[in-house]
Amino acid sequence: MKLVHRDQIVGLETIDVPSRGPQRLENGPEEPGKPVVARNRIIHLLGNLPRLGPRSYPGVTLRPHAHFPALPVEGNPDSAIRVDAWEDLACPDTTLWQLMLIEELLPAFGDRVAFVAHDFPLEKHHWAEAAAMASRRFSAWDSAAGLRFRRYCLTHIAEISVENLPERIVDFAVEHGFDAETAELSLRDEALREAVAADRQSGHARGVHKTPTVFVGAIEFVETFSAHAVATAIEAALTAAP
Repeated sequence: MKLVHRDQIVGLETIDVPSRGPQRLENGPEEPGKPVVARNRIIHLLGNLPRLGPRSYPGVTLRPHAHFPALPVEGNPDSAIRVDAWEDLACPDTTLWQLMLIEELLPAFGDRVAFVAHDFPLEKHHWAEAAAMASRRFSAWDSAAGLRFRRYCLTHIAEISVENLPERIVDFAVEHGFDAETAELSLRDEALREAVAADRQSGHARGVHKTPTVFVGAIEFVETFSAHAVATAIEAALTAAP
């Protein structure tokens, strides 16, 4: 089995952080402090993106999507095997999903499976929709930067608010060499708002109500689940593929 090199995962630092294994995300009551542990681990795993274009990241592409601007796809975008994940950028459980994706699923399946991100901002998370809109603007400029912004939000949930999100968007734009004013205007861009709403509606059409909700074919994983369970479903899909 060919493995995806760590350098192909956007934002992954070259430091080696040993995995605690899939058992840390088994179904069951949430362990005290688990979101904090995940946040600290994902911050270690996500480094600053080099100031290079998306072609420098062979593990990332922009998927053809009616909901422009498109969100990034990680893994193999041409694969018939898809893992579709509806995410909320202010959701701690989505942070856990991203940790699982980065540490275990992309290294194991990134050459054979398309991992497709979708937006599903929940009403109770008041800045999640705006963050999703901004991520699409960054993705339109550079797919890797859009993905980096999504993971930035997920690792700074406790510090981001409705009030300071515009400043954080501007700071991110400046840091990555994008036009700060245009980035900030994404918060009032109706086309971006409609794109996020359309993606959320596509989730509703599949029965999504909570985040993250992850589909491997018809198999659904909701909120808390293990990397092992998702990997088992992926292996079954790969085995059944023609």
